[in-house]
Amino acid sequence: AGIVGALVGKDDVAADFRSSAGKVYRTALAIVQKNGQVVSENKTGGLIQAKISGCDVKVRVTQPGRGRTHLDISARKMMIPQAQVANGLLYQISEKVK
Repeated sequence: AGIVGALVGKDDVAADFRSSAGKVYRTALAIVQKNGQVVSENKTGGLIQAKISGCDVKVRVTQPGRGRTHLDISARKMMIPQAQVANGLLYQISEKVK
C-alpha cells in the first residue's frame, strides 16, 4: 500500500492509493468522524459528506483501476474553498492508509 500520486486544486485535493476502496473509505470515515460530524455517508457510492470546522466537506472514494483507489476531498465554507481543511484530512488519511 502507498500513495501513487497527489493533486491539489482550488478547493479540493486528490490522491491515488494502492489499497482497496473499502480500506480507504473506512479510514476516511473514521478520520472524518474524529474531526467533525458526518452529515451523510454512502459506502456503495463512495461518498461521505460532513461538517468540519464550519466547512461543508465532501469525500469521494472511487476505484478507477484494478489495485488503485482514488480519493477526492473538497471543503467549502460559505461557498469559499477551504483547501487547508481538505489538505489536513488528506494528510491524516494518507498516514493511516499507507
